[in-house]
Amino acid sequence: MTDLLKATILGIVQGLTEFLPISSSGHLALAKKLPGFAIFANPHLDKMFDVALHGGTLLALLIYFRPDLARIGHEPTYRRFILPVLIATLPIALVMALFEKTIEKDLNLAVMVAIPMILFGIVLWLADRYGRKTRDLPRVRRWDVMLMTLSQAVALIPGVSRSGITMTTGLLQGMTRETAVRLSFLLSIPAVAGPPLLFAYRVVRGEEMLTHSGVEMLAVGVIAAAVSGYAAISYLLKFVQTKSFTPFMVYRVLLGLAVFALLAAGMLQR
Repeated sequence: MTDLLKATILGIVQGLTEFLPISSSGHLALAKKLPGFAIFANPHLDKMFDVALHGGTLLALLIYFRPDLARIGHEPTYRRFILPVLIATLPIALVMALFEKTIEKDLNLAVMVAIPMILFGIVLWLADRYGRKTRDLPRVRRWDVMLMTLSQAVALIPGVSRSGITMTTGLLQGMTRETAVRLSFLLSIPAVAGPPLLFAYRVVRGEEMLTHSGVEMLAVGVIAAAVSGYAAISYLLKFVQTKSFTPFMVYRVLLGLAVFALLAAGMLQR
C-alpha cells in the first residue's frame, strides 16, 4: 500500500469518525497499530499529519454550517452562545497544554482506546434512551452550551469521541437529537480550529519543515477528511431525525471487543 493511499484512507477515517459519535482519535490510534499502516516513522511528523487532518474536518464544518455561522453575529438565538463557548473553551486549551504528552504516551495504548470506546458508547445509548428530547434550539440555555463545550475536555482521551460526549451531554439536558447533534458540531469549531491554525502559522514562519512528499500526503489527507467529514455531517443530521443512536453504541461495543480479541491474538500492537 502506497503512502498516498494510506493518507487517503486515514483522511476518510478522520472525516467520518470526527462527526459520527465513534471517536476519530481512537480510530486513528487503532489504525496506526495495524501492521504496516504507519505513514511516518518520525513521531513528530506523525503528529503533524493528525493535526493537518483536523484542518480537513474544520473545512467541512465551515462549509456545511456557513449559513449558521453567518447568522451568529445578528441573531439572538446564536449570539447569546458566543461568550459561554469562548469561556468554556479556555479550560480545554489549558488541559490540553498540561496533559498532551501524558495523553499521547499513556492513553494511546490499544486497550486504553477500547475501554472508553465501549464505556462511552453505552453512556451515549443511555442518554439517548432516557433523555426527555423535548428542547429545541430556542429553548437551549447558555449554561447548557457551556456544559456541552466543557465536556469536550473528556474527549482528549482517545476512544471517547468529541461529538459523542457533547451529544451525550445535550441529550442528558433534555435536547432533541437533532438539536444535540447540530450544537455538537457548531461547538466543536473553536476546539477543532486551534491545532491546525497553529500548525499553519508555524509552517508560514518556517518553524515546521515538510518535504515535497510530506506536503503531498498532508494535502491528500486533508482533502479526504474534508469530503468524508462533510458527508458524515449531512448523514448524521438526517439520520437522527427518525432514528436513535443505538447503531453507534453497538458499533462501539463490537469494535472495543474486537480490539481485545486482536490484542489477545497478537494481531494488534499494544
